[in-house]
Amino acid sequence: MAPANTHLPVISGTTTDGQTLTESGDTWSGSTPITDSYQWQRCDSSGNSCADIGGALASTYTLSSPDVGHTIVVVVEATNSAGNASATSASSAVIAGVAPANTHLPVITGTTTDGQTLSESGDTWSGSTPITDSYQWQRCDSSGGVA
Repeated sequence: MAPANTHLPVISGTTTDGQTLTESGDTWSGSTPITDSYQWQRCDSSGNSCADIGGALASTYTLSSPDVGHTIVVVVEATNSAGNASATSASSAVIAGVAPANTHLPVITGTTTDGQTLSESGDTWSGSTPITDSYQWQRCDSSGGVA
């Protein structure tokens, strides 16, 4: 007898960029052995318009920046000698981003003489991408305190 789903797949895990989601809970009737295969999908924020995520074929999926603002589902296909059937989980919560955190301070370069141009470079950030920099230059007193 071909597989028939008796309990839908369930997604567990923290729905934040960089965290791992896990599929569990799917059960099937039918002739044994039954083997599962997986396809994770990215959906809109309402859980609709889902599309396969390339290479996301394991029972776990690590969220990344493209997932932020979307929901995720997993499709489990059960296969045995008599055929196959698939079942789709309920959609996850909307995936949250991770706020930027500085991993390397900015470096000021240039000649510190009146009329010369200073530049900033070298700052790096972790967090959900894209990360956009903005700048605010400040004049300090001779001891480095804000004037």
